[in-house]
Amino acid sequence: MSGRAAVLFLLALLYLKAVDGQSCSPQGAVRLVNGAGSYEGNVQVCNQGEWGYVCGNSWSTNDAKVVCRQLGYSVSNSQHYKARNNYYGFGNGTIWLDYVYCDSSESNLLSCSRAYPIGTYYCSYTYMAGVYCHQPGSCTTGAVRLSSFNYSPRSEGRVEYCYNNQWGTVCDDYWGSPDTRVVCRQLGFSDSVYNTRTYAYFYYGYGIGSIWLDDVQCSGTESSLSQCSKRVNSHNCNHYEDIAVRCYGRDTSSCTNNDVRLWSAYGHTDQGIMQVCVSNSWRSVCDSYYSCYVAKVFCQQLGYAGAVGLRGNAGYMYGYYYDNYAFRYYCFSSHTSLSQCYRYSYSTCSSYTRALGVACVGGSSGSECTNGSVRLTGVGATANSGRVEYCYQGTWSPFCSLSSSTANLLCKALGYTKFSWGTVYNDERFNRSDAKSLFNYMYCSTGATQLSDCTIYTKGGGCYLSTSTCYREYGLRCYNPGDCTDGQVRLANGTIQQEGRIEVCINGVWSSVCQYGFNTIDGYVFCSQLGYDGASPSIYYNSVFGPGNGPIGWSYIYCQGWETSIHDCSKSVYPSFTCYPQYTIGVTCKENCDNGDVRLLGGGFDNEGTVEVCYNNIWGVVSDNGWTDADARVVCNQLGYTVGMATPLLNSYYGKPNKTVHFRDVSCTGNELNLAECSKTVLSLSNGKLALAGTEVAGVDCIYDVPTPPPCVPKDGPTSGNECTAGSVRLVTSTGSVSSDAGRAEYCYNGLWTPFCNMDTKVGSVICRQNGHTAYSWASVDVTETDYVFLSNYSLFSNISCTGSETNIIYCQLNESPDDCTPNCPYNNIVVRCFGNAGTSCTEGSVRLIDGLVPNEGRVEVCVNSVWGSVCTDGWDTTDAHIVCTQLGHPELQPRLFTNSYFGDGDYPIVYSNLGCGGWENALSACNKDNYNDFFSCTRDNVAGLLCGANCADGDVKLVGGYGAYEGSVQFCFENIWGLVAQSGWNLADAQVICRQLGYETAGTQFFTGLEYGKDASTILLSDVDCSGTEGSLADCTYSSMSLPAGKAALQAATGVAGVRCYHPDNCVTPVTGGSDCIDGQLRLSGDNAQNGEGNLEYCYMGTWSSFCSLGANEATVACRQLGFTVTELVSVFDDGRYGGSISNVSQFQNFTCSSQRTEFSLTECALVDDCQSKCQNAIGIRCSTPSDCMDGDVRLVNGSIAQEGRVEVCYNNIWGPLCGDGFDQSDAFVVCRELGLGSHEPTAYTNSYFGSGTGPVLYSKLGCRGYESTIVDCSKSTYGDFSCTRGNIAGVTCQDSCSDGDVQLVGGSSNSEGTVEICYYNFWGLVGDSGWSNNAANVVCRQLGFTRGGMAKTNSFYGKPNKTAQVTTAICSGSESTLDDCDIERVPAENGRDVAAAIQAAGVMCTTSTVDNPSGSTGGLSGNGGAVGISVVAVFLVVAIIVVIVLIAIIVLQRKSGDKNIATGPGVRMSGLEERGVQNPLAMDEEEPDFATSDNEMIIEAMGKE
Repeated sequence: MSGRAAVLFLLALLYLKAVDGQSCSPQGAVRLVNGAGSYEGNVQVCNQGEWGYVCGNSWSTNDAKVVCRQLGYSVSNSQHYKARNNYYGFGNGTIWLDYVYCDSSESNLLSCSRAYPIGTYYCSYTYMAGVYCHQPGSCTTGAVRLSSFNYSPRSEGRVEYCYNNQWGTVCDDYWGSPDTRVVCRQLGFSDSVYNTRTYAYFYYGYGIGSIWLDDVQCSGTESSLSQCSKRVNSHNCNHYEDIAVRCYGRDTSSCTNNDVRLWSAYGHTDQGIMQVCVSNSWRSVCDSYYSCYVAKVFCQQLGYAGAVGLRGNAGYMYGYYYDNYAFRYYCFSSHTSLSQCYRYSYSTCSSYTRALGVACVGGSSGSECTNGSVRLTGVGATANSGRVEYCYQGTWSPFCSLSSSTANLLCKALGYTKFSWGTVYNDERFNRSDAKSLFNYMYCSTGATQLSDCTIYTKGGGCYLSTSTCYREYGLRCYNPGDCTDGQVRLANGTIQQEGRIEVCINGVWSSVCQYGFNTIDGYVFCSQLGYDGASPSIYYNSVFGPGNGPIGWSYIYCQGWETSIHDCSKSVYPSFTCYPQYTIGVTCKENCDNGDVRLLGGGFDNEGTVEVCYNNIWGVVSDNGWTDADARVVCNQLGYTVGMATPLLNSYYGKPNKTVHFRDVSCTGNELNLAECSKTVLSLSNGKLALAGTEVAGVDCIYDVPTPPPCVPKDGPTSGNECTAGSVRLVTSTGSVSSDAGRAEYCYNGLWTPFCNMDTKVGSVICRQNGHTAYSWASVDVTETDYVFLSNYSLFSNISCTGSETNIIYCQLNESPDDCTPNCPYNNIVVRCFGNAGTSCTEGSVRLIDGLVPNEGRVEVCVNSVWGSVCTDGWDTTDAHIVCTQLGHPELQPRLFTNSYFGDGDYPIVYSNLGCGGWENALSACNKDNYNDFFSCTRDNVAGLLCGANCADGDVKLVGGYGAYEGSVQFCFENIWGLVAQSGWNLADAQVICRQLGYETAGTQFFTGLEYGKDASTILLSDVDCSGTEGSLADCTYSSMSLPAGKAALQAATGVAGVRCYHPDNCVTPVTGGSDCIDGQLRLSGDNAQNGEGNLEYCYMGTWSSFCSLGANEATVACRQLGFTVTELVSVFDDGRYGGSISNVSQFQNFTCSSQRTEFSLTECALVDDCQSKCQNAIGIRCSTPSDCMDGDVRLVNGSIAQEGRVEVCYNNIWGPLCGDGFDQSDAFVVCRELGLGSHEPTAYTNSYFGSGTGPVLYSKLGCRGYESTIVDCSKSTYGDFSCTRGNIAGVTCQDSCSDGDVQLVGGSSNSEGTVEICYYNFWGLVGDSGWSNNAANVVCRQLGFTRGGMAKTNSFYGKPNKTAQVTTAICSGSESTLDDCDIERVPAENGRDVAAAIQAAGVMCTTSTVDNPSGSTGGLSGNGGAVGISVVAVFLVVAIIVVIVLIAIIVLQRKSGDKNIATGPGVRMSGLEERGVQNPLAMDEEEPDFATSDNEMIIEAMGKE
């Protein structure tokens, strides 16, 4: 390098330092760079101590005026300032502003309004905002400049001269070519007469200010205008005589052929006109048909990393250069110098206006680190974690993207060789460096073993580079093994033991699992491995339980459900995927238990321990707050410990498990069947977990081995007397009188009255018969209660045995007691009740429920022999109970059984036992059974009870007492009983949960307390409800539940109840009556297609046609039936006004309600609410469906831009209809996508009619797919008529393919070796555009697919164009790449792919296979007739091939002769076939032009033709 060159190079470095990245102050300062002086150039603004550019988007004269004013220039005249975009060269570095909108009055640029915050921009470095400020401006006397207010090239303009440090113009008097040469020489341009032009007569606009020079007369040899003869500050001119010139650059020094350089007249060092040395002279490169690869090759040949951008007619930016090269270049990505590129002569490029300009970047190298080294740094960094930086060009550069495979090798390079897995962080937890660098990221394939095997990607798009900061800087954590044993699994960071982040031990390190593709089945297998046996675990995405401290080891887990370990499931293993810590999966495992189940844990024996209760399939604990003997008694009874004491234990006596608190403030009476029936506060899962830390839990000790009274006691007192006649019996009342119907049974033994200590029903029957009850002698045998006086705690005899047929007890067998003791009955004596004669009490066979607290519940009693009798629980089951409910007129209700005389034992005899109903009987008496006297004994504490309960599930809600289902008092279902909610604590958040649970929008919800809608129920079940407002159901909230007795008492008291209105009519306006336009009850449709069953629905109300503002699916079905459309019962209901304006958006009524069975033939048969008029934005329209040719259960996606997305529609009863978005989630979408064969990667679920609302009826809602179903028909769901859904809430999906970035496949061909090329990015198979598609690219694709013999390119969607997104618009391959992704490709951003797909043609390939398919199926060679046919085919092929070759040779000979003539006549001759398009003959090259393959030639011709 010469000394002058070295100085220039140092000055260039100093200039770059001054222009880009230099610190600055104050905030908001501006400057102009890359201009001829400080008065013009690209605008830079100072922000946070750093200079940055301004984008040219929306840049205007007003903006330029503000900049010039801020710089101190005059802006009093519109000619004092000018906005110029893309004029002073490209930028390179920080861009601060875009879309600036000044009104011209601001004092500084940052005070102007702008569309985006500082630092957000949408332009490239090729479109920078520029400004020209004219006055006053200081200068050095004698200096000259070229000025123009037009968008003229910078090397031409009005000549301005500096005198007395002020700019002025020059008059054209006597001006000639020598004067022009002097000006151009002074400005650094060539001084050749042939390289200058002179213009006068205000060609570039009038000047302003002084005219300094006149009568200039130069000889042409002067170095500056000041040396010429002239008049200074004296003239006889006006500004319309201002002189203007055009200058040209020209370097006549010798150069080395094929060398390249950048030329600029304005001191640019990294950008300028592209010049190449041809015949030892510098020539500008032609700007015709250039591509970005020309820029990339050119800059790399100069030692830069690449190019920022290209500019045709580059003289506008950098000054005109006189000598242009009449050749253009076409380069590929594999070329490293311009001499390797293809070159074509192009005569029109001889003009200086056709020069090509380029901006290069990345030529210098720092010295702060050794290239290729890696480090972890940043705020909070540790030895094994931090922001990861790579040394590139001697500078530490952050990663702008980081894959798992790259992280793996980075950890290995950092010394973590035993376990090189790493965690990639994209949340900038280690802060930003904001370092500007070309380095973008490094891509390492899964087969790479060290960083040197990886590919470095620089910033920019396509061939262009950009020196900038990262949008996001990535972090990395590496690990050492030894924390765990391979195969272990655990839940981490959960509040309770059943929940947490899923972690598995892999290679001795606890690793989390990525959420991609994870569903309920995978969670079930994992939970089963931990010992949790419940179905449907809750799955949590987005690292609900924290991101974890280990790597993410697995993703895309796919379990079938039968695996015993999650290790047995298929999965993707690190580093074959990339997943960030904020996307780890968590789970709450469920257990196989029912709501209200209890168990004891932590005690030394089975009968003691901490009480655990099951709720929502999760075992939890009970707070000891208020825990009493009665509560303990219920728990012990529920567990079967019904004898002995039940002792409550407080203060976590048996320990406190790490489980949620389910119940608090339990208050039992002691008689409840289970703990769930007691009054209590039920905590939501979230509140229960929060309460755990500050709560002590309840325990019990069920002592079942307490001392029992001895079976007999010594006889006390006399054993004989004369009170009675031996063998007689009597029934003694509470007053001591004797009764023949009921009383304490006493037997005369040895002349003394003595009680019975035990008795069976046969003895009781004999006693009743003996007391005159001969027609009906069945007895009720019980023990003494408060109604009867206790006589003695022992009997003088053991017992009496009867057959039951005796007429007197003397005929029975008396069993004496032992001499030394007599039977002990310390608490109760036996009571016998006898009943009246037949025909006086009840109807034979009838049943009833007695002593229940709510309707349809109680003790079961049946009329036998005209006397009511109870039923023994021996053999009592749901089928028997169903017969009772049916007999009572409630076949639709759900029976719930009660045992242990839950509703008391009553007074009547137990008449049935061991019932065996089959379910078809019409009465309980018709069932198989044992009658009274057929069974030995059934104690009175074993009488059957029953609730004919509502057909509802625990937690269901409904609104009653209002005008419609949208309003009313809240009712909650628990154990098949609907009950109210007390008003205590009721607020808007609680009401919103109700509306959400019922499928209504929460906006506009109103809540009520008191008796707004009445108390139409049998009990109050809940009080003190506490919802956050985000829960999905009321059962998810915290609340207090009431036992039935407590709820019944609260109902009868003055307790206010909770009410809700999810939708309410406007202020009530009385409907219009007295019309005569129609007959009441008539229906009609309005609209263009009403005759075909679609349009706005109108009803004749009180003689006036009225629109509908509300219509359910069942009501719509009845409406279509009334209109005569009876082919199908499925109807579409629309609230979006699609049928145009109705007669009115005011309905004269509120709504109709038809039966759920839709049996009505007219809406007049349905219930009508017409208290008020209703207003709506759009009147209701309907479409009475007609069957299509679809098959029930078919599924399709409709109205998507590509095949993988759309509105979900299912065929039901041969009708296509959409799904409601209520409850539609990823599990449901997964089943849809799998059913359609559209990929098993995690889909996106939409619930907002994203793909339109459709025209069919909404068929399903509240899908509950688990993920393993083969079709959505198999999922739980609500079907047509059982739900409401707006047309703005229709479900849609976007399915994703299970493929990796860069994978390719062929579709649409007749075999697997040919077809349209699809490439995978972002988990979508997508199209490759055929722009630039060549045989080289086809060879790469075929090789990637295993066809090693190459292939042939097909364009213009030869194999069809699948309805898929566009992934790549252009792919340029050299043919040596391993994959298509390795080629130079123009990727399409994911958000633009659908739009681009419509504008491209798809690329295809036909791969050459190694063998020819044998139609006969034979695997051997040709033989017999088949061989003959094969030989014939080959012979015909050879003959055709020979003919083709002969024809081609003839054509080539003719072309060569024609070409010789063309060459002889001059280089400008074109091929006739290309001349019309102005494309230069690619065969007409000079002798220096290198040869290239015919296929490449064809591809280039085609590409240029498109341009």
